[in-house]
Amino acid sequence: MYKVLPLTLLVWLSFQFALIAANTTLKGHAPDYKNRKLNVLTYSDFLTMNADTLAQITVGPKGDFSIELTLAETRSIFIPLGFYKGLLLVEPGQSYEIQLPPKKDSGPGEMLNPFFEPEEVYLNITNLQGRELNTFSRNFDEVYDQYLIQSTQDLIKKGRQSDVDSFIVFMDEKFNLDSLSYFKQHKSYRFARLRGIAYERTATSFFMKYYANQPLLWHNEAYFNTFKSVANNFYIDFASSEQGASAHNSFMKDEDPMAMIRALTTFGKLQSDTLSSLVLIYNIYTRFYKESISKDFAIKVMKAIEGKSKIASIKKVAGTIHKKFVALMPGYPAPEFTMKDINGKDAQLRLFKGKYLYLHFYSAKSYTAKQDLPLLNELYQKYNKWIEVVTIAPKEDMESLQKINKKSEFNWTFLFYEKENNLLQTYKIKTFPTYFMLDAENNFLLSPAPSPTEEFEHTVSEIVIEKEREKQRKKKD
Repeated sequence: MYKVLPLTLLVWLSFQFALIAANTTLKGHAPDYKNRKLNVLTYSDFLTMNADTLAQITVGPKGDFSIELTLAETRSIFIPLGFYKGLLLVEPGQSYEIQLPPKKDSGPGEMLNPFFEPEEVYLNITNLQGRELNTFSRNFDEVYDQYLIQSTQDLIKKGRQSDVDSFIVFMDEKFNLDSLSYFKQHKSYRFARLRGIAYERTATSFFMKYYANQPLLWHNEAYFNTFKSVANNFYIDFASSEQGASAHNSFMKDEDPMAMIRALTTFGKLQSDTLSSLVLIYNIYTRFYKESISKDFAIKVMKAIEGKSKIASIKKVAGTIHKKFVALMPGYPAPEFTMKDINGKDAQLRLFKGKYLYLHFYSAKSYTAKQDLPLLNELYQKYNKWIEVVTIAPKEDMESLQKINKKSEFNWTFLFYEKENNLLQTYKIKTFPTYFMLDAENNFLLSPAPSPTEEFEHTVSEIVIEKEREKQRKKKD
């Protein structure tokens, strides 16, 4: 039997739903970017720094743009703008008129520089004045960061607790915007880091004070920056304890992360499977990239957490890190893509299943890439029964490749990506040409693969021979 909810409860529920999500508007006028598509991204969390696409802005022919985002809480967003990366904090229900920086595309030097990072710029807001979150947070961080840089060594050596207390009182009064919960939390965890340096002598005491029994702020950068500064030391405290040493040793032998998470949860009365999971995940994550742990071990652990955890947010984080660990590794799937072919039709990676695939990342600005084209043609003519060749190039090279194609009659597939496509980042392309060999299921076989000038034909011959042997075995069966 259904029950009728009281009117007051219905009103309360509708109010709560209103708090859950609200539309946020981004609009502006940017003639430099006319007819461009700009991605609006956010970090799914500040542990993995994995970027999710929130929306795509289409800038009109006169430079006008407007888009609505549905947000449940304040989020940090960014817009890739070639040489620049535009930053903005956006609140649910607000409308932002923003100015984009003058257009400056990344040049060949930046694209091929493995250390290049876009220059971060704060997007100017023209319609919100006074105590606005972006300006307030930026000014707060400038003063705070300067103090932290100048005082860290003294704080570690001498403590200087009174100095920290005085600075926190000064900053709390100067930057009083506690009506906004995001900024209040941001300020709280930045202060916590200072207090941790000056006061707390063990990572465990700090962690229990500022993270146990506290809300988990997935989208607050200060929360996770402070978490990352102490989480591994908290794990070391645990592994060095009488209780933790046994659990750690067992974990390193049998690779059961869930038993380790349960042991962490009881340490220091943390009492949070989510926090315990994050501590273990971050420990494995950092050790993987420092190469202080077996890569196979780290991959197995992350895959196990993704598969066994009952916490949706933890499954997602572990899954994201697992994908990062195995990205471009032989035996794992190649990232999917959709691009236009030389005739303007859409082509997806999955459409090439069934044949071995030789991916060729090309740029007309590379002399070597051009020189490889006739050699690729020879390979294709000889082995196209078993191997498909796919050349991937920027859209700006389409016209020149069409002319080359028409003259030389290259018959393999040419695909073209837009400037806004993050394909080069996904495949970690740092030089042209770059090659990969995929198997018939689109898994990496050789990553990277040799170029046609590096005795690649010998590799192709071995693949063909194995394919023929496999065919003969099937006939016998």
